Amino acid sequence: MIVAFVPATPLLSPAVSVTDVGVAAVQTAARGVVADLVAAGAGVVVVGEAPEQRDYTGTWDWSGFGIRSRGTPGDALPRALSVGAWLLDDAGWDGPRRFVGVPAATTPDDCAALGRGLDASALLVVADGSARRSLKAPGHLDERAEPFDAAIAAALAGADLPALGALDLGLAAQLLATGRAAWQVAAGACVDRGWEPELLLAEAPYGVAWFVARWRSSE
Repeated sequence: MIVAFVPATPLLSPAVSVTDVGVAAVQTAARGVVADLVAAGAGVVVVGEAPEQRDYTGTWDWSGFGIRSRGTPGDALPRALSVGAWLLDDAGWDGPRRFVGVPAATTPDDCAALGRGLDASALLVVADGSARRSLKAPGHLDERAEPFDAAIAAALAGADLPALGALDLGLAAQLLATGRAAWQVAAGACVDRGWEPELLLAEAPYGVAWFVARWRSSE
């Protein structure tokens, strides 16, 4: 099994983003781990925040960013899943893909149960940390944001499933961390395996915490 963790931002596309060295590094890292994911040759399950807990169909629609979209507005996936769809297209993946949405209010226990039922060999987790890392961040500065994100970075670096499972729903909501539920779904999907984890990036260039990581099962 292989798991790729990427940010939930359309800025991963060079066509959307402004010229910024920090963003370019995020793009390179995220596209790299997705290339590794699809190289495994297994059907990909994409997990990200969405209004409802269910499977979604559709594709990415970034017309709001001035980009020609692949599908029609009616086919648009929720933002996080849309980013996953674009990354798979960018990597040339034309195999099976499943889009699983999880609402922000889903409890940790329910996230874990959803993850245990995924039966995924290749998992793409599209998720952001806090959006309150700076005065100019979407949620403005909150001093709790940096330690919250540091805990996520450590958990991704060490494949620490209990730490991901222990992320607090209420605090995540206050910090506008849209990835909490998706990470906890991933933790549920990854139990009972040994892991070789690698954290490639943990940055907050626009006051939003972005992480790129890759886990490979050692079993």
